This record gives sequence, structure tokens and C-alpha cells, in this order.
Amino acid sequence: ISDVVGDIVGAITGIVGGTLGDLSSWIGGLLGNLWKALTAPIVWVSHIGSSSPNLLSNPNFSDANALSGLTDWQFDAGEDHDGDGSGSAKALGHNVFLLSNSIDVVEGHKFDISAWAKYSGVTATAAANSIRVSVVGYLNGAQVTSSMVAGIASPSGNANWTQLSGSYTVPAGVDTVRVQLGVTSAMSAGTVWFDTINAHKTGNMPGNL
Repeated sequence: ISDVVGDIVGAITGIVGGTLGDLSSWIGGLLGNLWKALTAPIVWVSHIGSSSPNLLSNPNFSDANALSGLTDWQFDAGEDHDGDGSGSAKALGHNVFLLSNSIDVVEGHKFDISAWAKYSGVTATAAANSIRVSVVGYLNGAQVTSSMVAGIASPSGNANWTQLSGSYTVPAGVDTVRVQLGVTSAMSAGTVWFDTINAHKTGNMPGNL
């Protein structure tokens, strides 16, 4: 009989040659773990933070292909903030904008947006934010909004790498966004470099989950 009991206990618990006492202990442990699971504090999904990785496809201008085919923007391997090179634009008397990849969004999504900028030989209208980072919103592929999230108000002469950062909340009527780097027509002379661009979704999960 003991051999039969041992076989049964072994089949249930995995204990070779187990006894009824081993079976009792195994059942007690199983029930104890079940009780802990049932009485553990509940953490609602809406209370869990949900910061995301960088959503931009080439935020560091890792090679010349990042700007291939563009006439107003050049890749500069000799100027960089993070070791990979940078994207540069000169004052041309008109707005010079560079758009990122599209990011799918819904109303209320929140983002932290940032970029690093450096400039040389700049002459620009004061308080015009001629060096800026914006978010452009689209609905069904058509541009519907443009919001500056950070800028250098009155750049002049030369300056080393400076971070531009701000936050953005998706308004109603927008289904995709792009980060936009800009050198505006308010700058009449000089060169600007951008690097290390970031777009991170922030905040908690939607409260209705």
C-alpha cells in the first residue's frame, strides 16, 4: 500500500516516494499561495505610469542618410552633441523646417519634447524665437495645428549646445503628430545645428482602463 501511496503522492507533488504527510504539506503550501494572491493589494492599470521610449526614428542624425535629398539641411559629422553628427541649417531669409516621422496619437496624450541646439554667426530679430522646436498636428494627413514647445528667444553670435525642452498635450481633432525643428525667417545670418531630439509619451494610462 505504501508503494501505491508513494506513487500517487509523487504523481501529484513530484516528490519521489512521498508520504501522506508530504501531500498534506504540499496542499497547505498551495492553499497558502492562493490566499496570498487573493488578498494582495490591487493596483489599477490607471495608476501605473506609462513613460515610453523615444518615438523618433533617427533622433541623433547617426549618418548622412538622415538628411539625404534635402536641400536646406545638411548632415555635419564634425559637430555633434552625442557623438553621431548633427543636422545643420543656415539662415536663408525664409523658414527652414525639418519634420520627424509621424507618431499616432489620440486626444489627451502628453509628450515631453526636447532637442539640443548650437549656433554660430547668428543675427536675428530679438524675442522672435528664430531657433525653435515645435509639434505639428495632423488629421487624416492634413496639417491642422502647429505649436512651439521650446525656443531660443533672442539668439545672437555664437553659443554652444543648449537644450530646448517643453511639454505637449494632443488637442482634439489630431490623429498624428510630428516634431519640427525650425530656423525661421527672423534669422538673417548664421548657422544652427540640432541634435539629440526626443519625443517621449508621459503620464499615466487613461483612467477609463
